[in-house]
Amino acid sequence: MQLRKASDDVRLNDNAGQITTKELGTVMRSLGQNPSESELQDMINEVDADNNGTIDFP
Repeated sequence: MQLRKASDDVRLNDNAGQITTKELGTVMRSLGQNPSESELQDMINEVDADNNGTIDFP
């Protein structure tokens, strides 16, 4: 659910319907987390169905 909210927030900024590692990092830091680039990439990889390096939302 939080990821969907983050997607909505990011979509308002770029209208791409995707979350990149940079955008995910921004959202995570705004929630008080401090993930490394490697951790962010691992998070993306877990749900990246088409292996394009982003989380896609229709």
